[in-house]
Amino acid sequence: MEDNGAAAVQSISDQLSVQRRKEESRVMEEALKALVHQRGAVKGKLTRVKNAIVHSAAVPNANIRNVHFLKLHVKTVENCYSEYNAFQNQIYALPLSDERRREQEDRYVEFEALYNELTIQLSTLLEEAMPKPELLPPAPLVAGNAIAPVAPVIAPQHFIPPLTVPLPTFDGTYEAWYSFKSMFQNVMARYATESPAIKLYHLRNALVGKAAGVIDQDIINNGDYEAAWAILTDRFEDKRLIIDKHIEAIFSLPKISKDSSTELRKLVDTCVKNVQALENLELEVDGLGEQMLINQLASKMDRDTRKVWETKQDPGELSSYADTIEFLKLRCRIMEKVETNSAKVENPKPVRPVTKSKTLVSANELQCTVCNNSHELYKCEEFKKKSVSDKYSLLRKSGACFNCLGKGHRTTECSSSSTCRKCSRKHHTLLHQEENKKEDIVHPSATKQAASEGCSRAESSAASAAPVEAATKNQNVVLCVSSDRPTRQTLLTTAVVMVNGYGNVLHPCRTLIDSCSQNHFVTERFATQLAIKKHRADYQVSGLNGGTTRIHNVVRTTVKSRVTSYSTELELLVAPKITSDMPEKAIDVTNWNLPVHVELADPNFNKRGRIDMLLGAEIFWDLINAEKITLAENLPSLRSTELGWVIGGVISDQIPVIARTFCNVVQRDDLGDLLKRFWEIEGAEDLRRNSTASTDECIQHFRSTFQRMSDGRFQVRLPFNERKTELGESLQMATRRFLMLERRLDQRPELKAEYSEFIHEYERLGHMCEIQANPNEKVGSSYYLPHHCVLRPSSATTKLRVVFDGSAKTSTGTSINDTLKIGPIMQNDLVSILLNFRCYRFVFTADIPKMFRQVMMHAEDAPFQRILWRDDRSKPLKTFELRTVTYGLASSPFHATMALSQLADDSMEDYPIAAPVLKKSFYIYDALCGARTIEEAQLLCRQLLQLLHSGGFDAHKWCSNEPAILEEIPKNLWGTTFDVGDAADKAVVKTLGVVWNASQDWFSFRVQPPEEACRSVTRKGVLSEIAKFFDPLGLAGPVVTTAKLIFREVGLLNLGWDDPIPDAIAEKWRAFRTQLPALNDLEIPRWILSDGMNLVELHGFADASDQAYGTCLYTRLVLPDGAVKMNLICSKSRILPKKTGKMKPITTPRAELLAALLLSREVTKVLNSVDTRFDRVTLWSDSQIVLCWIRKSPADLQLFVANRVIEIQKLTNEFQWRYIPTYDNPADMISRGEMPQHLIHRSIWWDGPDVLNQQVVQLEQPSPLNDSDLPEIRTCLVLAKLPARLPVFDRIGTFTRLQRCMSLVVRFAHYVLSGREMLTKGPPTAYERDEALKLIVRCVQEEAFQPELRALKEGGTHRLRSLHPFIDPVDGILRVGGRVKKAFIPYDSRHQMLLPPNHPFTELLIRHEHQSNLHAGQKALLAIVRQRFWPLQAKNTIRKVIRQCIPCFRANPMKTTQLMGDLPSYRVQPSPAFFHTGIDYAGPFLIKSLTQARKPMITKGYVCLFVCLSTRAIHLELVSSLTTEAFLATLRRFTGRRGPVSKIYSDNATNFVGAEAELEQLGKLLADEHHIKQLTEFCGSRSISWSFIPPRSPHFGGIWESGVKSVKHHLKRVVGNQKLTFEEMSTVLVQIESVLNSRPLTPCSDDPNDLTAVTPAHFLVGRQMQSIPEPSYTSMKLSTLTRWQLVQATQQHFWKRWLAEYLPELQNRQKWFKTTQIKPGALVLINDPNALPMQWQLGRIIETHPGSDNITRVVTLRTTRGECKRGVTEISLLPMDQEEQKLDH
Repeated sequence: MEDNGAAAVQSISDQLSVQRRKEESRVMEEALKALVHQRGAVKGKLTRVKNAIVHSAAVPNANIRNVHFLKLHVKTVENCYSEYNAFQNQIYALPLSDERRREQEDRYVEFEALYNELTIQLSTLLEEAMPKPELLPPAPLVAGNAIAPVAPVIAPQHFIPPLTVPLPTFDGTYEAWYSFKSMFQNVMARYATESPAIKLYHLRNALVGKAAGVIDQDIINNGDYEAAWAILTDRFEDKRLIIDKHIEAIFSLPKISKDSSTELRKLVDTCVKNVQALENLELEVDGLGEQMLINQLASKMDRDTRKVWETKQDPGELSSYADTIEFLKLRCRIMEKVETNSAKVENPKPVRPVTKSKTLVSANELQCTVCNNSHELYKCEEFKKKSVSDKYSLLRKSGACFNCLGKGHRTTECSSSSTCRKCSRKHHTLLHQEENKKEDIVHPSATKQAASEGCSRAESSAASAAPVEAATKNQNVVLCVSSDRPTRQTLLTTAVVMVNGYGNVLHPCRTLIDSCSQNHFVTERFATQLAIKKHRADYQVSGLNGGTTRIHNVVRTTVKSRVTSYSTELELLVAPKITSDMPEKAIDVTNWNLPVHVELADPNFNKRGRIDMLLGAEIFWDLINAEKITLAENLPSLRSTELGWVIGGVISDQIPVIARTFCNVVQRDDLGDLLKRFWEIEGAEDLRRNSTASTDECIQHFRSTFQRMSDGRFQVRLPFNERKTELGESLQMATRRFLMLERRLDQRPELKAEYSEFIHEYERLGHMCEIQANPNEKVGSSYYLPHHCVLRPSSATTKLRVVFDGSAKTSTGTSINDTLKIGPIMQNDLVSILLNFRCYRFVFTADIPKMFRQVMMHAEDAPFQRILWRDDRSKPLKTFELRTVTYGLASSPFHATMALSQLADDSMEDYPIAAPVLKKSFYIYDALCGARTIEEAQLLCRQLLQLLHSGGFDAHKWCSNEPAILEEIPKNLWGTTFDVGDAADKAVVKTLGVVWNASQDWFSFRVQPPEEACRSVTRKGVLSEIAKFFDPLGLAGPVVTTAKLIFREVGLLNLGWDDPIPDAIAEKWRAFRTQLPALNDLEIPRWILSDGMNLVELHGFADASDQAYGTCLYTRLVLPDGAVKMNLICSKSRILPKKTGKMKPITTPRAELLAALLLSREVTKVLNSVDTRFDRVTLWSDSQIVLCWIRKSPADLQLFVANRVIEIQKLTNEFQWRYIPTYDNPADMISRGEMPQHLIHRSIWWDGPDVLNQQVVQLEQPSPLNDSDLPEIRTCLVLAKLPARLPVFDRIGTFTRLQRCMSLVVRFAHYVLSGREMLTKGPPTAYERDEALKLIVRCVQEEAFQPELRALKEGGTHRLRSLHPFIDPVDGILRVGGRVKKAFIPYDSRHQMLLPPNHPFTELLIRHEHQSNLHAGQKALLAIVRQRFWPLQAKNTIRKVIRQCIPCFRANPMKTTQLMGDLPSYRVQPSPAFFHTGIDYAGPFLIKSLTQARKPMITKGYVCLFVCLSTRAIHLELVSSLTTEAFLATLRRFTGRRGPVSKIYSDNATNFVGAEAELEQLGKLLADEHHIKQLTEFCGSRSISWSFIPPRSPHFGGIWESGVKSVKHHLKRVVGNQKLTFEEMSTVLVQIESVLNSRPLTPCSDDPNDLTAVTPAHFLVGRQMQSIPEPSYTSMKLSTLTRWQLVQATQQHFWKRWLAEYLPELQNRQKWFKTTQIKPGALVLINDPNALPMQWQLGRIIETHPGSDNITRVVTLRTTRGECKRGVTEISLLPMDQEEQKLDH
């Protein structure tokens, strides 16, 4: 009943929906307005560009022929197009009406027309301005080689009508070619009058994806539309390939798994699309093809559809394709209809909870392998008691997984996601073994169980020591040995000594005293700390099990006792590490009773610490004295020495330890140390090239022992070193390895067959023979090689290769490779060969098959090359001797390459052309040769083939970029056949790992897509992926730099090889790895020269960042027609060490110097490698400091710089060093790194800088720096300047003008310094503006940061130390050091320029950035400013600037606030209740009639609230309607029940304007003249005055607004959504009134006699309605009062409490503490809640109305619509008129 009655009134949800729609509409309008404004700004840029290129005879434009000017505007136009499209797409995403959407589309069409016009006009102007000879129009294609007559050139039209028809796009997929071709040509047919250049422009824009770069740039420059279309047709109109694509799509139709209309529709559409495409290609569907197609469709149908289709087929007739498709379409329509209807009818059903039960039946019960009970292994108590090593042994025997302890799989194949809860590694927590901790105190009360477990662990370590050492390539070095008894720990003697360092500074050092060492040792770390000179040496240190290491440096210094006067001069061998921290565990010595009178040599002997020195037997006995003190029977003893009392000896088993060191071994992470060289800086000793003594010995050994056999082959001997006698027994090791190999091969029969075939081929070719080994032969007289296979599926010849392991250790720990001299590689390095390969016009490659095996081994050395083999495990093992040089021995590469070198030397007279090539152009067995003509190349091929054959070598896999070169080579020896005329031939040959397309003669890369992204990224995985990317020439150098930087981040982490790396680095790596396959699209020309060159120059570039440094080299060719062409030759990068710890950072000038050194070496390498003579060699750097260093004498430079300058001057004394700006330096990319997708489109990397691609190079060279400005100078002079502010900062009001003025100052300074030769005209250039900005910043810093600059130079403290500032050595600017030095962001963003607060320049800069970035907000503006600058107290300055910005203020105006006024007299003086009353309305509320009808009438009611302004008492009246009569009746009821009223206050009528409909009706009532007249008469007859608060100022009536809020609070909770009758609602209101009048006015009193708090109800009782106020009886005695006076005294007692308790609570101001000075004439914004701030009306104050405190809170305004009165909170003073004063009480 009530619900039906409520239908007449709009529900709350509907009202909320209306409000949401209004809010969404408002937000959408604001967004649209902002986007339209931004879009208009972009269009304004285009308009300015259009005006900038206006040129006429009357008004000539000087820049119209400036290529750089035009290119700049071309870039601006392209950027505008992208920005406009971005804004337009956001507008399209808004829910606009059709009319407004069409309006926006019209604006876009206008913009597109302007864009097209400007693009064509700029292209035309740019083509005219380019300095090149006149180009003839493209010759039309005619038959034969004839050229048609040249047609006259038609001048291009300047007015180009816009192309409004949308053009199709083509992404390079072959199957989409014909549709694109048809649509594009149809559209272009409508624009037949368009010029070819415009058609070519639209054609280029239509090509996307893989097709984007197909059209050559030369064709685009010439505007040859027909040639471009011919290229596309030749590339993509491959009919056979397109047909294959369509057939493949048909045979790959998806299988329908369920009865789904969506999947069926997809099947039909895919099939019909591809069949129609085939029919368009004249392939009809009939015969066998039709039946195969029907069969394919039937196999893809779901079960139900197949049943229906089969029922419709006649058994004796064949189905047709058309009928089948028609059936599927009909079936699809039926299914769609059924699914639609079922979706409409289906009602959701409540889901009942279903209880499911499962029964698992196991045939085998769980059985523990330890105790044989029925439980899991991890629950076994006996298993838990075992030591970790015993647990591992048990798991190995049972074949269980180390991670989940389950059987049936290995740990690497475990699918469990659980890991160790202690270290997160992949093993069970029960198998966790605690690592050594620094302060692990071993207490004597430790359990013996721990001792036994530690004992077991020590035994396990001892047992595994030998295999670990045997598997390590570099021997571990044992420097000291301790007892390995299982129940005791030996405490080694240590002492702390003082060691003399540089400048006689003493350094404390913890020393191990060892009587078994023949030498003294010191660690590299401590030797570096001493800073004394290291002397070169060559020591071999032997240790346990024959392990050796090489010592290359020694230091000589004085070691002094810390306790006595003892000192001695020692020579210390510098070792990487002596031992681990000692003791192994900290020991509790509180109960040892150490003597007090002795002074220990090592006071912390019981705590773990680093050992930096070892004192050997040479001085051991000189140190030991006779005194000895024994502590106890089970404790070590003390011994007096010259270094103090030392303690050492055996600790009894009564003091258990958890882990025990049985052997202190130096273990080095050789791979980790090798990888650290990526980011280490070369030392001075690394700058000198050292040749090993064994190089000449190997060559001499070869020449004295080799022989030429009868067939010309070489026979060689193994070059043994002095360790040959250490070779032990190897048969057992080889047998064990072979049996393991045999088991693996038996599991893969196909692999075993290939392996057997390889061995049999070895035997058939005579490269090995079976022997009968002598069982009694001497140990070390032979060596058995283990072997295994390596699979290479990508190899064109050998898929499987057997590799022999010459590093396998014998019984003595020595391998055959340890006894062999390695020898040098007698060939050029890979990069040199590739560089020379790129300099020839005609090239070819070849490969020597089985090169190592063409060199025979002498019979006396064959026993050292034995292997074991058998085809069947049922047969005995056979022993074979390898008779040729074997792949896997350390000397084999030397033997093979030395044989080729010797062959060339022997045949120099017979083959004068091929012999030098054999020495220079072969890398191992790969040949990369070339010649300048075809004839020379053919002759070289013949001689090379004959020369190799004479030495027993053959060559195959011949390949060339010119087939004529290989005419005399048998075709069975060709690697790949290429058709040079086939432009689409993509066949490639992998030459030395570099992908080379021989037919088209370009290099490329072949990068596989990354593996699944879900796999965790590990340190080993990153290194593995980086190692797969092979780029020896550095063609993708910036990409390699990025990879190195990522790996450096990984390498610096303390992670294991299989540990996952942090998520941030992993995401960076995944992004890089995902983009890496984009390099496959590169096509880099191999040939770096050209035919008929007039000039050949070599240009090298060097640059450095704070992350890396690198170089790149280019050839610059000047062609006969004057054109200039540059080609990338190679590049190289190095990573700088990361700034960690106390390590000094590499400064930017030093990094630039390292880059220059690297460039010097690379240029020298190129010149020594190639056979081309360069006319000029120019080296470029963007560091003026480095260029000055190179020109100076090294004696004037500091040591680091001097050492490198010496080498640079030596290598480049004949070359020219020049300066190039950073933005023109291509090496800037390799120093910072680039992502692959970005690198592909960076033309400066592939084609060199634009400034060098001009025929005349015009590059301004700066003047040399003064010595006072150069860092790293041995002597320098520092001049101090007094800070003084330049007047220009106060006189110029904009940043742009200030920068322009200072740019002119910079220009004038350059003009003066250049001797008045460098005269520049025109507006300031970008370089001058940047220099001017730096000059301004320096001036500001010298003015504001004078103390800080002085402190930084003198090493003192300063107030900026939290920012870690530094003075940039390049530009002298004070910059932020900060903590983000390692971020991949620009240098200025990592090291911002410091600016002071409250400086005019700081405000100018922030205001400029604020306006330039479209009035950005505080956070955005702070982020923008901090891209280059770091203003102190930036937020305060930014707030000040934004507050003073008029547009920002209008967009987000702040309401004016005024000091909270004093309370009026009627609020703070006692008066009868409701003597001063405030009135307000609340509602409407729904009132139900009293009728008994089924649908009672629902009417609206209102609550009229009367509040006493002094006692805050509330009176509520229910009003039936908003009429004058109802209001007067309410007022009569109120005065009749509450007594007379002196003054009434209420809202102004305008407060209800714009509110909801009901409040608007109330506003109309209050503003109605008839209502006002009757109300005036009523009030006048009762002496009541009525006062209204100012318009739109509800805070003036806060006391009744608070009362309305309280009434609504109770109504919502008591009544809710119920509809009450008038009587019921009145009753509820009376109860609410009672509750509100009972609330305390003040907190309860502390007086114990006051049992109640003062409430408004106390003032509503105790007097008659018509009575007048009584005199005060509070001062009279109660005994003298009458009964009536006693009642009055009681009431007056409450007034007394009102004055004492309530009134003081009103003293405090809760808000509005500021005073704003408001003056007539000020310009303000009038707040309008129904309009956007930008649409608020402007007004001017014509009169103020100050209060009694002389503070203005109401003003009169004049607007365009007239005058009005407003409270100051409803206006917003503009910034220029704001003047705030904080209240200071």
